[in-house]
Amino acid sequence: MISSLTLSFLALVGASYARWIVPAARWYDTDGNRFNAHAGGICLDQHTETFYWFGEYKTSEHPEGGGISVYSSKDLATWKAHRLALGKAMITLHLVRYIIIFLIVFLLLLRLVLVVIIIPSLPVILESASHEWAADLILAVAPIEGHPWLSPTENRIQRPKVVYSEETGKYHMHWHADDNKYTKLLQGLATSDHIAGPYEFQHAIAPLGNWSQDFGLFTDYKDGRSYALYSNGDRVEGRDVYITRYNSNITLPEEVVYRFPKFDLEAPTIIQTEDSYYAIMSHKTGYRPNNVVAFRADSLAGPWSMPFLVALPYTRTFSTQSSFALRINGTKKTSYLYMGDTWDSLDHSESRNTWLPMEIDDRKGTLSIAWHDVFNLNIKTGEWKPIEGRSYWAKHARTTGNAYLQEAIFAGSGVMGTGIFGNTSKVVFEVDGAGKDQWVSFYHQNIDDMGFGDQPYGNPDHINGTWALRRISSVIVNDDESTVHTLYQKDTHKSIILSSPLLLPLKKGKNKITIGGLFNGKDYNGADIEKLVVYPPENA
Repeated sequence: MISSLTLSFLALVGASYARWIVPAARWYDTDGNRFNAHAGGICLDQHTETFYWFGEYKTSEHPEGGGISVYSSKDLATWKAHRLALGKAMITLHLVRYIIIFLIVFLLLLRLVLVVIIIPSLPVILESASHEWAADLILAVAPIEGHPWLSPTENRIQRPKVVYSEETGKYHMHWHADDNKYTKLLQGLATSDHIAGPYEFQHAIAPLGNWSQDFGLFTDYKDGRSYALYSNGDRVEGRDVYITRYNSNITLPEEVVYRFPKFDLEAPTIIQTEDSYYAIMSHKTGYRPNNVVAFRADSLAGPWSMPFLVALPYTRTFSTQSSFALRINGTKKTSYLYMGDTWDSLDHSESRNTWLPMEIDDRKGTLSIAWHDVFNLNIKTGEWKPIEGRSYWAKHARTTGNAYLQEAIFAGSGVMGTGIFGNTSKVVFEVDGAGKDQWVSFYHQNIDDMGFGDQPYGNPDHINGTWALRRISSVIVNDDESTVHTLYQKDTHKSIILSSPLLLPLKKGKNKITIGGLFNGKDYNGADIEKLVVYPPENA
């Protein structure tokens, strides 16, 4: 009892908590900073039952070589930052945290009445501390300028995945290691005694002499063997995707298990059920979203099925690219999470993590992903449920300037608000609030896309059309123009409606939400609006 109280107290210091997962939203860690870890993967610390997420750290200065971020969470909703994990350790002692730990232990020891309880608990406290807080011994880790594979300016450090090696007793980080022009196409390896790092560079290799691009990693939960997943580049001689088994200590690939020939896909990940394997992959459209596909097999060695779409056609998998897939073994249900990226190549800091539940039916051999604005996931039981919100339709909205309501047979109310532009033409909704911050999802159509598909690099058209990556709308709550919320609205397709979330401060009672347009690099258009969905306060 003492040890659990102690650990709970330390975890509560300075922390803020989320209960829900909100796909494609701006996420924040417990320090209040933006969650910045993309194209990554999960590694579970078995000692503390803590999830660690490793991903690309992207900034405007270093969109490709900024390093590898690491965050930890007990519930996949509240995330603690552990700074960068790969590179050079700058400072080696986190005195404040250790002073707190030893002060608490010392004070507990002074309570002689509880000595009988405390002494048996000390090994538990110290063992947990050694795993949970070892990462905090390092205050800063940074990429190494001039390093052949870890330079923030000369290298691409992409798609990190971490796995624990029983043989070496270390955590192994693998990633796509390359130069700025993608001429090397290698796999990097770094190792660490602690799950959150820092990780020390070991090598960058061509797996079995092949090219390697868009790296993934899968561990079979039945036999414990790990596999490298990768495409072998864009050259005519390549365009395959490989499943390659690692050696027993997970340092080098040793044998190709299967090759997906000439599908020209990338970003592979695998999810395993009791009876099947599902390989999930993206088309090669650069940072533009596309229709993600899946294959099914009884064995990693195949035969594998033909590829099939995992989400509704033309949604481009809800504007995402595949990154990782997670199996959650709950006490009541086994659930599966699709972990994708919603990229923004014009401003990498606005790229988002989009995680959604997957529905798998082994009897039919199907895997599908449906959109949920907000959902609650119980890690212990494995159960998840969407949060119910209230819809406010465009047919009840007001317009200003040249904005207007237009018939749309595909819209829920038969009408959409369109013509939104800058500060002159806006759409205004009236919604009810609870007097707290609330998630609001804006359902939109953005037809700038010119119908681009899944072809390489996602070329939208060849006649100098009006295509743009996304529109940006301004959102003002209750006429407070001192605070303008920015709403990024990805291009969709004609008659395809997607949603984008914002956390807005709503007063109790009636609220006015005004939607205008902001400059996206080309113009000031806002996307067409079908409805707003307002969700109850998260921590009510």
